[in-house]
Parts: sequence; structure tokens; C-alpha cells
Amino acid sequence: GHRVVAHLHGGALPTFLDRWPRWGRRVLRRADAFVAPSPYLVDALAAHGFEARVIPNAIDLAAYPFRLRTAVEPRLFWMRSFHPLYNPLLAVRVLARVRAVHPGATLTMGGQDKGMLPAVRAEAARLGVADGVRLVGFLDAEGKRREAGAADVFLNTNRVDNTPVAVLEAGAFGLPVVATAVGGVPRLLRDGHDGLL
Repeated sequence: GHRVVAHLHGGALPTFLDRWPRWGRRVLRRADAFVAPSPYLVDALAAHGFEARVIPNAIDLAAYPFRLRTAVEPRLFWMRSFHPLYNPLLAVRVLARVRAVHPGATLTMGGQDKGMLPAVRAEAARLGVADGVRLVGFLDAEGKRREAGAADVFLNTNRVDNTPVAVLEAGAFGLPVVATAVGGVPRLLRDGHDGLL
């Protein structure tokens, strides 16, 4: 007997709804209203006949010390879970390509292991860049400030995404962002203007 506002998340939602439209519509009909953190998901729902409003992801800028980088060094920072969805192997491959031009390039990787940490270590060794990869584990707020402050470029290598808070945090720290052009990321970052996609 209660009215329901469904707060939708997840860059994979459009694919899910396209794959199972009848089941998706049946579940979505149970809600009275929808909100989502990005126009990407609003458009996905509209394609299935549902109207949603955007309430964007937000962060407290005071918690993220901004540093303007007037000279950028090849100190890369990646921060997500070590899970296939977040594609950590791509970050290691990016380091290998950057090192072909900048041999001193480094990559700091922060996040919880969701089963891919051994594969990341193996890929770094296979590509000959293990000496340039630092695995720092889960980062609390202080850890994020420390590692973002020491880095000059943020990598977002996701296979699927919506409006990633990690990208918002990177921007708040003043980190230039290089990201895969998936899901809602192209609506968050304009290639060549807010980041590189």
C-alpha cells in the first residue's frame, strides 16, 4: 500500500532491459516514480515507456583537495574493485603502452580484490611492467587523498558504467581523466574537453 520511488543505478541496466523487456517492464510497473543519477539511464527507461528524473551523483567538494596540475607526469592512478566489470587488466596494458614512450611511468591501483588481483599481477609481469605497478588495496578517504595527490592522470577502464563517483572524485582532485567511452561516461565527460575518452 506504499508508493514506491525506484532509484536506479548501474550502467548495465539498458542492456538488461533490452535483453528481458517483458520481465523488466513487469518489475518497473511496480514503482510509482523513477530517479536515476544520469540522463543515460533516463533515456534507457524512456525507450521502454517509463519516465524518470535525474538526481545526479554528488560529492562534498570540501573533502577533495584540488590540485591544478600545470605539468603532468606519467603517474597513473586507477581506483575501482578488481573485478572484470572494471577491467583492471586494461589499466596495466595502458601502463605498458605509456612506458613505451615514457619509461618511468607508474601505475597505482587501489580497490578491493573481487578475484582479479592475481590476473593483474600476472599481466604486469607478462608485459614487463610489474616494477611500475603499486597495488595499495582498498582506499579510505585519507588513502584516496594521498594517492590522488601523488598522481597526475586518472584511468577509468570500465566495460560498463553509468555516472561513476570515482570519476567525479578524480575531477574534484584535479586529476585529468582518461576513460573508456561506455554507458553514461560520454554524458559526464566530453572528449577533449573534460577528459579523454
